[in-house]
Amino acid sequence: MRIIYYKQNMSTITIIGGCGRVGLPLAAYLAQREQQVQIADIDVQAVQSLNQKKAPFFEPDLDSLIQKADFKIITSDPSQLAYSDFVIVSLPTPVDFKYETQMITETLAQYKNCIDSRTQVIIRSTLSLQSFEPIAKYVNLVLKNDQVSYCPERMASGFALSDLVQIPQIVASENFESEQRVVGFFNQMNIKTIVATVKEALLLKLFSNSWRFTEFALANQFYMLSETEGVNFPELLKKMKSDYPRASHFPSAGLVGGPCLLKDQNKMIDYFDSDLLKAAKDINNRLPDFLVSQLIRKMGPLKDKKIGLLGKSFKANSDDLRGSRSLQLIERLKAELALPEALEPEEILSVEDLAFHFDGLIVNIPHPKYSSDKLKIPMIDCWGTIS
Repeated sequence: MRIIYYKQNMSTITIIGGCGRVGLPLAAYLAQREQQVQIADIDVQAVQSLNQKKAPFFEPDLDSLIQKADFKIITSDPSQLAYSDFVIVSLPTPVDFKYETQMITETLAQYKNCIDSRTQVIIRSTLSLQSFEPIAKYVNLVLKNDQVSYCPERMASGFALSDLVQIPQIVASENFESEQRVVGFFNQMNIKTIVATVKEALLLKLFSNSWRFTEFALANQFYMLSETEGVNFPELLKKMKSDYPRASHFPSAGLVGGPCLLKDQNKMIDYFDSDLLKAAKDINNRLPDFLVSQLIRKMGPLKDKKIGLLGKSFKANSDDLRGSRSLQLIERLKAELALPEALEPEEILSVEDLAFHFDGLIVNIPHPKYSSDKLKIPMIDCWGTIS
C-alpha cells in the first residue's frame, strides 16, 4: 500500500443512496468543495426532507453543512439525473453475497443514463469477498465501462464528517488508469488515500469491523465471568488499566449493535467459517439475556415491574436505531412479563427522578447524562456509567 496525493478538476458526481448515513455526509462535503453533486435515493421522505434543507437523521455539523450546500439535484427518479463523471454507490448491503451482487447491479442498471465509458464507478458500500468481481464484470460487459473501483467507507456514526478527512480512503481499482483517477479525485477533496489491491481492500474493511466486534466480545465475556464471581467488572477494569499501558486500549463491556459490526461479522463467518468469529458473535448475542438474568437475581420475578432502559439507539449521541440491542432487551423483558420502557437522554429531566418512575433499570447505552452517584434503585450497568 502507498499514500498518494494528486489533483483534478471539478466533476459531476451522482451519489446513489445519497440521503443515507454514509452517502449524505460525503455528498454535503463534496458540495462544500464546489463539486456538482446529484443525490439519488429511493427514500422519498428523506429526499423531501433534504430538499427542505433538513438532514433526515442526526449527525454532528451535518445540518449546517446542508444549509450551505448547493446540490445540483436531489431526487428519487433516476431519469432526472444527468451524465456523471463519477457514480458513487453508498447503499446498505445485506450479508448474502448473491443478493448483495444482484441489488447493486440492478441499482446500477436503473442509473445507466448517468454512466458511459468515461464514468468512474465507485462502490463505497461494504462488500462480501465474493461480490466485487461479478459487480465489476456487469459494469464491464453490460454498461460497457471498465472504470470500477472499490473504496469502502470507514466512517463511524457521530464522526462521519471528521472521519472523512482524518481517516485515509482505501482505493482499489481494476486498472491503473482508474486507480489514478480515483486517487486524484479524493486527494483534490482533501481526503488522503491508500492504494490497495481489490482483495486487500475487501479484507481490510471486513477485518477492521470483525476485529472491533471480537474485541468487544472478549470484554463482554470477561464481564459475564466477573459478575458471575460477584466482582464488579467496570471497577475491576479501572484497576486493571490503572498505570498499566498494555491494557490502556481494552474496551469496556457493553451491548454491541449498529448496522455494520454484526453484519460484517456475519459476512466473515459466511466466507471463512471461523470458530473464533462464531464464538464472538455468540457472546455478544448472549449479553442482553445475561443482563436481564442479573436484574432478576437482584429483584426477583419481574412480572408487572416497570423496567427502564436507558438509551434506544445503538450508541451514545446518535439517533440510529439500526441494530440497537434495546429492541432485544425489550422483548426479553416482556417474556418475563415485565413492563419495559426505553428512554433517550432528552426524555429524562433528572436521572435521580427515575427511581420514582421505575422499579429497576438497565443501562443500554453510556450517555454522559446518565452519570450519577445518587440514584438508589436496582440496576444493571455493564458500562459503569451510573453505578
